[in-house]
Amino acid sequence: MAAGLASGVLALFILFEEWGWVPLQHQLARIGRWPGLRWIEGWVRSLPPWAAVALFVLPTALLLPVKLLALWAIGRGHVVLGRVITQYPHALAAQCGWMREGWRSQ
Repeated sequence: MAAGLASGVLALFILFEEWGWVPLQHQLARIGRWPGLRWIEGWVRSLPPWAAVALFVLPTALLLPVKLLALWAIGRGHVVLGRVITQYPHALAAQCGWMREGWRSQ
């Protein structure tokens, strides 16, 4: 039974990946044409290699304490709180994206 369920989930994942690949490419290409991102890309390219690496490590370093807090909460038996701690930033980012799209369409 578990193997059948796993096969079904895997099939849905592959179906979504195949269906969503082209729209995702178009969306990412559209995002890549934003003037602000082009400026940031040029700025990052002008940095020395050690600074560029540090810039890409920075988000991980900033999120590490949040992830450790979530693990601590889960370890103390507060599973829901741990999930909320890890998922809240994702939900907030998605909400900001939806609000931006809503304002753009008005």
